[in-house]
Amino acid sequence: MTVGSCYTAHLSLAQARQGEVELAAGTGRRAYEMLLPASGSLRTTRTLAVTRQVIEATGTKAPEVVSWIEESRRWI
Repeated sequence: MTVGSCYTAHLSLAQARQGEVELAAGTGRRAYEMLLPASGSLRTTRTLAVTRQVIEATGTKAPEVVSWIEESRRWI
């Protein structure tokens, strides 16, 4: 469901901007998983790319966040 994934991606970005990086990473992963394989939603992937930038800027070394950053590089 592309609409749901877009909403979830924006939620992830809001969480990242509020400093909730672990939560944002998990939400970002769910947003990507919700994308339909053929949809390739540019809006969603762009939002997730911005989310990754915000999270990376925090410099966190939390394993689940570092894992999401590395994972997201493969699909964004």
